Order: sequence, then structure tokens, then C-alpha cells
Amino acid sequence: MDLWPVVSLARLVVVAIAAALGVYLSTWLLRSLMRGVDLWQELSRGNMAMAAVLAGVILAVAAVMHPV
Repeated sequence: MDLWPVVSLARLVVVAIAAALGVYLSTWLLRSLMRGVDLWQELSRGNMAMAAVLAGVILAVAAVMHPV
């Protein structure tokens, strides 16, 4: 039996969990750095500047995680 599909699936799961954890931690850090601003309330009000900041943080995490 070839183990390549099992190893590939296991790596996919590990990388997906690591990416989700990275995005969660980066948004947590962003919220803790911006104490006076409620990020999710600003996004729900349609604040595009806050959306751009959050998108930048998520893209930065994706760029760091890309080589993995």
C-alpha cells in the first residue's frame, strides 16, 4: 500500500490548522494593539479602512505561511 495519500492528507490537515491558528493569533494581536477600536463593530458598519487593515494582516500571515 502506498502511503503517499495518507501523508499528503496529514500534511494538509496540519497546515490548515497552523494557518487557522496563525490568522486567529494575528487578529487577536491586532485587536489587542487597537484597544480603543472595536474591530468587528467597525467592519459591520462598513468601515473599509479597517477591512483593509484586517485584510493586510491576513495576507501578511499568508505570505509568511506560504513556504510551509
